[in-house]
Amino acid sequence: MDIQEIIKELVNKKIIHSNTIEYKQLNGGTISNLYLIGNSDNAKYVVKLNEPQVLESEAYFLD
Repeated sequence: MDIQEIIKELVNKKIIHSNTIEYKQLNGGTISNLYLIGNSDNAKYVVKLNEPQVLESEAYFLD
């Protein structure tokens, strides 16, 4: 899934506001893609993209 599609989905679900959304890819991910998302309200979010099985395993480990 593309980061722009994910941003659109987060806005549609009212998780983030659509005020001038900017994003940049972060360095340091191994097999994941990390993005910093921000808006004009100075709210910042980190989004991690990876295969669903990998994210599920990581979420289980962190729980």
